[in-house]
Amino acid sequence: ALEKLQRVTQSSTPVSKTPSLNSKGTPNAWVLQVGVFSDKTKADVLKKNLQSKGYRAFTRSVIRDKSSLKKESITRVMIGPEFEQVALTKIKTAVDRDFTVKSMVVKFEP
Repeated sequence: ALEKLQRVTQSSTPVSKTPSLNSKGTPNAWVLQVGVFSDKTKADVLKKNLQSKGYRAFTRSVIRDKSSLKKESITRVMIGPEFEQVALTKIKTAVDRDFTVKSMVVKFEP
């Protein structure tokens, strides 16, 4: 699976070695958001399954306002980050198929 990931993420066009910077001076980067869960345990299971297939998966938990009176914790499962958006676009179809998800490429927020 790792060899497959390496083949898929290799681009036939040259990739810039210097990432572009945003207005804050940090590198522009992308992640493939694979899932969002209110149950952190389920997020951790998906992360471990992705990692077992060779993907650089991680989770990030955030608190969001569900309503003006209630807040909830959610955990996002992501692959990456990558400086080139195309690297994640290339693996999206395989991830969606293999893990029965509808992932999306989003900007990485450090």
